[in-house]
Amino acid sequence: MAKQAPAFPFADDEIVVALDSFATYPNIQVHKGARLRASHDAVRRNAGMLVKDGPSDAEMATIYEQRRPPREITQHTPITREEEPLTDEDAVLCIRGVRGVHRDGDSHLGPRPLAVAVGVRLNKRELVVKANPDCFVPIVQDGLTRETSVRALTDNFIYQRNEDGVFIPETDGALRAQFGDFKRFQLWYAGQWISRNHPDVHAHPERFEILR
Repeated sequence: MAKQAPAFPFADDEIVVALDSFATYPNIQVHKGARLRASHDAVRRNAGMLVKDGPSDAEMATIYEQRRPPREITQHTPITREEEPLTDEDAVLCIRGVRGVHRDGDSHLGPRPLAVAVGVRLNKRELVVKANPDCFVPIVQDGLTRETSVRALTDNFIYQRNEDGVFIPETDGALRAQFGDFKRFQLWYAGQWISRNHPDVHAHPERFEILR
């Protein structure tokens, strides 16, 4: 059985007053406290927003609250999650710049744009890290813990000898001009964890910091 609409509560010649401001079809604006005849279209369409003329302001406020539907209290859910800080254990360090791709038609503009610069820390699970493993090193080497490690504050290089016992010559002209005739081999990068028992930690403690 179809639900019947509630009967219109006013006589056509009665004066009614608006409990609150509202808008109704067709483009009719009714302000709070406005008095209208019950035969008005705005009253016919919005009888629940009006009351017979006569109640005090306090009584009208009580009637309005009684007629308002109860407001449901909902738990606020953030739209975005706040990123958790990147821990050293999950981080890698970029040691070679990673290039991106040109937009269509822009290849004539020169080298591909830089996507990740040297020195940037990223999460080891990011796709760019997995796609370019030679461009990143882990901050924490296998087997190291906070209790057994310190953080390097500077890069560290050594010179190595060949089977004849002489230092390996540098073949890159730019590197030879900048660093000398012999090839340098990098042991670690600034920011990486190093064992506290490494001889360099004892010889140059100012180049390391305690992990917190």
